[in-house]
Parts: sequence; C-alpha cells; structure tokens
Amino acid sequence: MENMGKTKKRSGGARVFIAIVAVMLLAVLAYAGYHRFILNDDRGFGGGFLFGGGDRFPSDEEIASKGWISPEIIKRYAKEYNVGTEFLSRIFPGKIVYKQGGEILYEDTDPNLAKHPYDWGRLYWDGRRPYYGGESEEDGSRTEALFGVDVSRHQGEIDWKRAAADGVSFAMIRAGYRGYDTGRLLTDECFEQNMRGASDAGVKIGVYLFSQAVNETEAIEEAELVLANIAPYKVDFPVVFDIEEIGGQSARTDALSNEEITDIAIAFCERIGQAGYTPMIYANPKWFVSRMTLSELEPYDKWLAQYYRIPAYPYAFSIWQFTDSGAVDGINGNVDLNLAFVRNGEI
Repeated sequence: MENMGKTKKRSGGARVFIAIVAVMLLAVLAYAGYHRFILNDDRGFGGGFLFGGGDRFPSDEEIASKGWISPEIIKRYAKEYNVGTEFLSRIFPGKIVYKQGGEILYEDTDPNLAKHPYDWGRLYWDGRRPYYGGESEEDGSRTEALFGVDVSRHQGEIDWKRAAADGVSFAMIRAGYRGYDTGRLLTDECFEQNMRGASDAGVKIGVYLFSQAVNETEAIEEAELVLANIAPYKVDFPVVFDIEEIGGQSARTDALSNEEITDIAIAFCERIGQAGYTPMIYANPKWFVSRMTLSELEPYDKWLAQYYRIPAYPYAFSIWQFTDSGAVDGINGNVDLNLAFVRNGEI
C-alpha cells in the first residue's frame, strides 16, 4: 500500500557515495537542528520552520545566524535522493508526508480533526512484530493492542488453530469484492471456510469488502452482500469499507472525485450501521488525505495501512496494518499483519 520509496540508481561509484553521504548528513543535520531549535531556542517557536508549527516562518537571515536548516533544503535533497516518507515524517511531524506521481507531498495536519490517543513510547518491536504495552488510565480503563491478520482467497487454506497458537487474536476476513475492471460483485471464494475456521479456533472476527463502487447505489449493493454473507456468523470486530488505488493498472474508480468517494464510503457505512454492526473505513494516509474528505468521515472508525516502525498518521484510528509481507504459522506465504487498539477489550 504505502510506497516507502527506493533509492534511485545512479551511474558511477562516486555518485552513489555522494548520495549516501548526503542522506546521512541530512539525518545528522535534522537531528542537530531539532535539538538546537527545540531545546535551546528561548522564544518558543516549537519547531516552527522545520516542524510546521510556530507562529511565523523565520527569515533567511535568522536561519543563517542560528545555524538552522531550511525546510526547503531538506525537501530539495529528499526529492533528489528519493528519501523515504517514513524518515521525512519524523522530520516534519506537523505534516502528513506521502508520494504521488514521483513527487513528495507535505500535507498540513488539520487541527479540527480528532487525533489518535496512543502513546508510541509504549510501542516496541520484538523480532518480527510490534507490541503495545497497555497501561491503565485514570478512569480505570485500559488500552492495549491485539495482534491479528487480514485474509482473503489469496492466502488459500488456513490452519486457524496453528495461527491462533502463533498469537493471532483477531482476523479481518474478506467477505467480497468488486472487480476493478468489470464491476462484477462477488463473494470471496474462501469466505465461508475462513469464517468457520477462525470461529472454531477462538479468533475474533471482523470482515471487509474490497469496493470498486462508482456511486452510492453500488456501495449499498456491496453492503447488502456483506450483510447477507455474515448473517449466519458472529462478527466481533467492525465491518470495513475498503476502496484503494490499483497499482500500475487502471480502475473503474480512477475518475471519481474526493466528494464522490466520500459519499460512497458514507453510503456503505450507513447501511452497515443500520444493520447493527460497527462500520469502519480502510485506507493508507495518502488516500485518507488526498482522495477523501476526512471531516465528513469523522463518525466512522478508521483502519490505517502504514508500513512504518511507528505510525506517523496523526488522526484517529483503531486498527493499524503494519505490513503486507508478514508471516504467521498456519498461513502459507505472505499475509497482512495488524494491531487492533482496544479499550477494556472492546475496539
């Protein structure tokens, strides 16, 4: 989902060496600039020019006299050497950084949107997986993270008991999908066996539908398919609307406007909510901020796809898909891995 960015190949060992040194220097200067600007400046810019905060942008003379680093210099070198968005997100925490059409874009954070409540100081990695150390809140509640997978027919037959023994607490199972070229709406071929297998293994279940709806009528049709499919089963987790970019290929949804995609997502979620289930929307940061109107989607929970060591997305979400190339006992090949942040056991 998330284009992390691969370093461009350049001819000649000297150019490769220069590129590596430039990126390393960028990291060192950014770190130094952070400490110099945040810790030693007594006027409280709060990282203004470098971190997107503060009351004003310092003048060129002030930047030079303080030894600070212009954000435009950082952005210029980041583009030149194809620096990954994860690194840039740490330098510009007041921005949502993503790549589109070969450009690196820096989206301002909207102060009016709800932010997530998580303390990433509690997040740690142990080998191949992250963990979130839960801690009791003042009101007696407790937030912690469950480990889970999302699966479809692409994973084939799954040994759910082995997956559960390997730590899988929940599974987001694809209930159906619409073809991105034909528009044909289908039930996932492994839906029933996955629902039965996960349930028998004691794994909590949520479901999702891969949408290619081009209007609200089709979105409701997709919701009705999901509702019909899940009726015989217990669904513990949300029912998710998943609409996304088809990498390297054209899709029937390509020409949709942000407003149209937002209306389609709302139509799906409203129908799911009417049936008594919890609706949710899946996307990566690029789609959330550039292809949807987030202010209109505030009533619905979010499932974030961002393949970073620590999420850099500032807004509210409840599930974090942290890789699409994970490994779990009982599942053949790569599988998407997730953390679900639950409060007192409820998402």
